[in-house]
Amino acid sequence: MLVKPRSLLKHKTYIGIAQALASLSTCTKRQVGCVILDHRGRIAATGYNGQSPNEPHCIDSPCAGAAMPNGQGFGQMCEATHAEMSAYGDCSDIWDAETLYVTIAPCTRCLNSLKVSGISTIIYLNEHHHAEESKRRWESTTAPDHRPRNMYKLSELESND
Repeated sequence: MLVKPRSLLKHKTYIGIAQALASLSTCTKRQVGCVILDHRGRIAATGYNGQSPNEPHCIDSPCAGAAMPNGQGFGQMCEATHAEMSAYGDCSDIWDAETLYVTIAPCTRCLNSLKVSGISTIIYLNEHHHAEESKRRWESTTAPDHRPRNMYKLSELESND
């Protein structure tokens, strides 16, 4: 899908903000950042992955999930809050949310929570082993106002010239 240069600049800008947020991550395994926009295109919330407030951070005391291969250990051993859930929890009106930018495709657990929001579009920078399944699940649902849901890798939106 090709988008107009101005729209592509907007998408790259918000992915850039998500990348900057990822640098704040306290997870030793992966650094992820997220930006949620409202229906006016304004930043409604931001987040990055790491421990909950007042908990020891993995950069100081790695959790058991830190030693697991990517894609394994989540839920059982990883103690980090994902960037999407951090932003979701920070969003004052999740029903007014419309677009989510994230540095890595959301996992299926995050998508299950995001389905209960006004978000209709997810744009991500990098693939993850679950990206195809996440995209299929996301796009098989509609937003509460019946808008279709879409998920794009940023590179899909760029022109080939």
